[in-house]
Formats: sequence, structure tokens, C-alpha cells
Amino acid sequence: MEAAELEFAHGYRAHDSRDNVFYTARGEVVYHTAALGVVYDRETNTQRFLTDTPTTETVTGHCDDILCVARHPTGSIFATGEVGRNPKVLVWSSDDTKKPLVSLQVRLVLPKSQNCSARLLRLFAHTRYERLTLFFYRVS
Repeated sequence: MEAAELEFAHGYRAHDSRDNVFYTARGEVVYHTAALGVVYDRETNTQRFLTDTPTTETVTGHCDDILCVARHPTGSIFATGEVGRNPKVLVWSSDDTKKPLVSLQVRLVLPKSQNCSARLLRLFAHTRYERLTLFFYRVS
């Protein structure tokens, strides 16, 4: 039996999150719905997904609903944060959505992200030991 493959995701989470739709450097649209990070190419009407693949042994996506997304000024690096029992923040490239660049386990992700100038990206989250932590990912 073949595994089902997601072709297109319809929907958008807007009831409790804001500032979460961005353009990539190539003009594609990045947003989130459910536990999916979506990269939509308007010219070809196709999507690529940052999604969890249960058959792999490493983290490949989110396991619970994504609450926020932040974009790096380069337009190709994004961070997404999920809610749930064991939330995590993933930093990933819109050019290759198959595997995150960084995965961080946190206690709580806040529904607010900020895009910084220069070469930094930040997303607000609570960790086990810190009340409020800013996660920075430097792109070289």
C-alpha cells in the first residue's frame, strides 16, 4: 500500500494569530495552517510543505498546530512555533522544506513573532528554565 501524499492544503489559521503571511525572496507565499508550514507558488499553483513525516527517525515538521511564523530578512529562512503538550520551534528554509535547519524544544510559544533587521530572526517562546527567551538564528 502506498502512503498518501499531500498535494494541496486549504485553510489558514487567523482566529488567534497575526502577522503570519510572508513573501519569500522568490515571490512565493509562506503561511501556516494546522501543523503545516506552507510555501505556495502562485505561478504554478503548487505548494510545498514543512510537515512531520512519521516514517523518519528525525524531526521533519510540527506535530501540533503552528501558532506563529517569523521571516528572516533574506526571505528564505523561516521559524515556526507550535502549541501543544511538547511544543517546539523549527527554523527552516523555504527552498527546501523537507528537513528543518534547527529544532528547539520549548515549553510555550507565544502568538507573536518579530522580524529583525540585519541577519537575525527571532521568535518568542518559554523554555523550561527561562520565563521568556528570544531564539536567534544567525544566517551566514
